[in-house]
Amino acid sequence: MAGPLWRTAAFVQRHRTGLLVGSCAGLFGVPISYHLFPDPVVQWLYQYWPQGQPAPLPPQLQSLFQEVLQDIGVPSGHCYKPFTTFTFQPVSAGFPRLPAGAVVGIPASFLGDL
Repeated sequence: MAGPLWRTAAFVQRHRTGLLVGSCAGLFGVPISYHLFPDPVVQWLYQYWPQGQPAPLPPQLQSLFQEVLQDIGVPSGHCYKPFTTFTFQPVSAGFPRLPAGAVVGIPASFLGDL
């Protein structure tokens, strides 16, 4: 009677191509999945919370964001939701053409006040 280790080794030998393809798809697919399905977790992870409350996007950054969208000619059907982040670089998740839209994190340091 074969032990569980031998059964596992035999299974891996028989299905090595499928396991390799599945592993590669998982390794390359998971990091890009949040671009296709913008999860609220992405915004929750990067949201700037200075005093226990999420910081609203300052009006200057909000207007600048809308101005940039107009300057580059983004169609009005695309959905972008900006929020304030604590990081020093912008973050984004989602795809603006999908119904859920995209979330864009703009660093609070862009105005020079944290």
